Amino acid sequence: MNESERLAAAREGLHAHIETIVGPGPIARFDEALTHASFANETGVPNNQRLEFLGDAVLGLCVSELLAEAHGQADEGMLTRMRSALVNAEALAAWARRVAVGPCMALGRGATLGSEREQTNVLADTAEALVAAVYEARGIAGARALVRDIVGELLDRSASLGVRDPKSALQERVQSRGLPP
Repeated sequence: MNESERLAAAREGLHAHIETIVGPGPIARFDEALTHASFANETGVPNNQRLEFLGDAVLGLCVSELLAEAHGQADEGMLTRMRSALVNAEALAAWARRVAVGPCMALGRGATLGSEREQTNVLADTAEALVAAVYEARGIAGARALVRDIVGELLDRSASLGVRDPKSALQERVQSRGLPP
C-alpha cells in the first residue's frame, strides 16, 4: 500500500467514526481539515488553518453550552476554568489520539520525517479544524455532537476541573480582604 492509499484508508476510517457521531453524509471540507500547512505549501492545496480558526470559536460555544447546562449553579469564574480545562491543547490532542487523527493528516515531506503527526498542538489544531468542517456540513447540531464526543470523558468530571488550585484560592482570599500579598 503506497502513502496515498494508506492516507485514504485512514481518512475513510475517521470519516466513518465521525459519521457515527454526527450522522451520515459528506463533509465537504473534511480533507482540508486534515491538511497541515506543510503539505499545502508543497502542493498548493488549501490547509486547515482557516478551519482551525472557526473551529476554535465553535468548540468554545459548544463547550460553554454543555457546561452551562450541566452546572446551572456555577458562577462565571468556575465555568471559565472548566471550559479552559476542556478546550486546551492537551484535551483536544487526547481525543485526536484516541480516534487516530494523526495517521489521517497530510503532512509535507519535512513534517512527515519529524514527529508532527503526534505533536499535541498539531493534533489539537486538527481537532478544531474537524469541528469547523462538521459545523459547516451539519450545522450547530452536528458540531455539538462532535464536541460532546471530544470532551465527553472530561465533561463527566468537569466540576473538579473548575476548582482553583490551593495557591490561587489563598491569593484570592487574601486580596479580597485587602491584605498584602
